[in-house]
Amino acid sequence: MIQALYIHIPFCQKICRYCDFPKMVLAQELHNDYMDALIRELTHYEAKLRDIDTIYIGGGTPSILVPDQLERLLDQIHRIIGIDQIKEFSIEANPNDVCESFVEIIKRYGINRVSLGVQSFDPQTLNELGRTHHAEDVFRAVRLLKKYRLCTNIDLIHGCASQSVKTVEADMEKALQLHVEHLSCYDLILEHKTQLHHDYLHQRWSPPSEEVIIASDILIEDMLKQAGYEHYEVSNYALPGHECLHHLHYWNLDEYLGLGMAAASQYDQKRLVNPTRIKGYIDSVMRYGYATTTPEPFDPEMEFVMLGLRKLSGISKRAFQERFSTEVGVCFPRLSSLLQGPLIGECGDQIKLTPQGMRLANQVYLELFEEVLP
Repeated sequence: MIQALYIHIPFCQKICRYCDFPKMVLAQELHNDYMDALIRELTHYEAKLRDIDTIYIGGGTPSILVPDQLERLLDQIHRIIGIDQIKEFSIEANPNDVCESFVEIIKRYGINRVSLGVQSFDPQTLNELGRTHHAEDVFRAVRLLKKYRLCTNIDLIHGCASQSVKTVEADMEKALQLHVEHLSCYDLILEHKTQLHHDYLHQRWSPPSEEVIIASDILIEDMLKQAGYEHYEVSNYALPGHECLHHLHYWNLDEYLGLGMAAASQYDQKRLVNPTRIKGYIDSVMRYGYATTTPEPFDPEMEFVMLGLRKLSGISKRAFQERFSTEVGVCFPRLSSLLQGPLIGECGDQIKLTPQGMRLANQVYLELFEEVLP
């Protein structure tokens, strides 16, 4: 049963130096061709969308769409999906795109959650990342979203060359002044085929020390907990009752459908990916009514554990057995030895990472899945 719908808008005004998501800067005419294909693909899957309860429009930069394009998409969503059944309807936005007309449109069509790509409030860090907004844009955008009573998340990144523990603390102080319902605080990952990775290879950029990154992680957790936020996933914090339901579907390994260029879907015990080039995606949808997909490796037992351990609540041994008809310790024999160490703990039915394990999650996965990884 598919419970979540993801819709990908790949367009950006500018490509950020750290980003490896499928995205591009294109002429408006191609925007229109893409939206035609996206709406046709959405219509094709109408029968599979009867049980969804979350929708997430991500990117790229969905807020870059002109009003007519955005309204066409939202109108078609309303035509084929019972919006009354949707618990959470999210859209991503750049702070400098958030204006009265944008917010009025998304509110009118039932969007109730906005995720702002803030990353930092510090001018030097924003320049390092290639962001186009300023700190005052964030405050203005959040005030407007609050005016329309929209739940707001802000994304923040630390681990930049220009950041010290002190500058991370300053970022968090500004974030807390906004009193938003949700914060996502990510360690910067140096992804291949990005400008930042290119600069790193040519010794024009280097990350801060591991000590600074760990100290920043601890500082963020302490500041947000003191402010009343619950740390419910490795990188995510929410005021009580405001956890991201859409992303919880991913972490719980629920079924989801992804629409748009390079979007991934997971249902019927398989994972599928749409064409990763825009021309291939558009041509495929306009020819068949849907995008031809490429299967990807999918190991549900491993992903149930790996994704579930991202949550601070961890995984349920009972739920694993009911889903896969075997015990998690039988499926992953190294679990018993890891439970004797400092990285994984056990509390009744739950298995979860310790605070130290959260910071060393990749090491846990390598040890836990050593016998099943290729």
